[in-house]
Amino acid sequence: MNHVIPRSVRFEVLSPDVAPVAPGAVYDYRLRLRGVPVRWRTLITEVDHPWSFTDVQARGPYAHFEHRHRFDAWEGGTRVGDVIRYRPPGGPLAGVVNQVVARELWLLFKTRHRRLAELYTAHADGGPDPAGLL
Repeated sequence: MNHVIPRSVRFEVLSPDVAPVAPGAVYDYRLRLRGVPVRWRTLITEVDHPWSFTDVQARGPYAHFEHRHRFDAWEGGTRVGDVIRYRPPGGPLAGVVNQVVARELWLLFKTRHRRLAELYTAHADGGPDPAGLL
C-alpha cells in the first residue's frame, strides 16, 4: 500500500466495507499516536462532491476533531487542502498538550501532502492511478 500518512502512525482502516463518502457514513480506524494505540471513529457530516467533504471524530483521542478535505482545480490539476479544527484532550493541561499535538498534526499533514504529490506526479508520468492505490 502507498502510505500517505507516516508509517509510524500505523494507520489501519477497520471498517470491513469502506462505503462511498456520503453524509452519515462511518469509518473505524486503528492507529498509534506517539506509540500509543488508539481506536478512532469518524462520521462524514457534509459532502459537496467533488469539491469537499467533512468528517468529525465520533470517538477518539481528541475533545473535538473536525477535518474538511478540499479539492480545487489548480494549474491543470487538483490542489488538495485540509482544514482541521480540533481541541486536544487534557482539560486544564490542554495548552501544554496542544504544543505536542499541533506539531504532530503539522508533520502528519506535511507528509500526507508530499506523498500525494509524489503519487500523482508518478501517475502523470504513466504510473498507476493513485486513487486505486490509497
